[in-house]
Amino acid sequence: MPKISILITLSFLAFSAGCGKHAAKAPHTSAAAPKYVDVGTKYYQDGMYDKAITEYSKVIDVNPHLSYAYYGRGSAYGMQGNFTEAIFDLNQAIELDPKYAEAYYGRGRVYAQQNNFAQAVADFTKSIELKPKYAEAYYARAYVYGSQGKLTEAISDCTKAIEINPQLAEAYLGRANCYMAQNKFSDAVADYTKAIEIKPDYEDAYSGRGLAYSKQKDFTKAIADCTKAIELNPNYAGAYLNRAFAYYFDDQHENAKALEDVHKAQKLGATVDTDFINALNSTLNGPGH
Repeated sequence: MPKISILITLSFLAFSAGCGKHAAKAPHTSAAAPKYVDVGTKYYQDGMYDKAITEYSKVIDVNPHLSYAYYGRGSAYGMQGNFTEAIFDLNQAIELDPKYAEAYYGRGRVYAQQNNFAQAVADFTKSIELKPKYAEAYYARAYVYGSQGKLTEAISDCTKAIEINPQLAEAYLGRANCYMAQNKFSDAVADYTKAIEIKPDYEDAYSGRGLAYSKQKDFTKAIADCTKAIELNPNYAGAYLNRAFAYYFDDQHENAKALEDVHKAQKLGATVDTDFINALNSTLNGPGH
């Protein structure tokens, strides 16, 4: 039987949630600026980032001293992966308003996407200092801690986020992923289940719970959960791979299905343990093939 290592990572709260939940709000500084902000925010929430940037730029043209306009445009740049522009605008927002918690949070997310974890933690911590009930900031900092292998700190921040906002499904997912890394599979299943209760179409939670069930040798449930994740997102490489593990280790020895899932995961960009592929091929073809 191959030695298979499974990497457990925290799922990062989508960058879009930052501006979607804390969208730039326009004080009544002029007749034009609030209108442009509202339109820009609507475009942002609809995923039309070029148009959002255009509208926020109009606000800045009307009044270049409005921190929320730079925050909105910086968030849109971040969604496009234009990190240099994002950091510049978020820096401007913070310079104009040093107590702008959401701007520190937004900048922290960009730093996290660049794997600049020290700066990300500093910004998330600053946003929490300015806004102690900022559940999303606690969760985002948990992601960074998890990425650094600081599981105790990550669990603590996820737990704090849940205390502040019991409906934050991402925090349950993040804590479950940490429990997986600690081999606390029952705790992981409980948190994945809670995430699904809050967000029934949460493919990451189904895939994660499927892997947890495999670890508990409940392969029927594992396959069902991974299949649900794939139904929700047919291009989810990790769910195909998790289902392949379940097929392989199941007493039914569905190795042909496992290999099919492995090939699908590979086509979607997943890297698969060579020993696992060799074991599948050997089982299907017999030794020496």
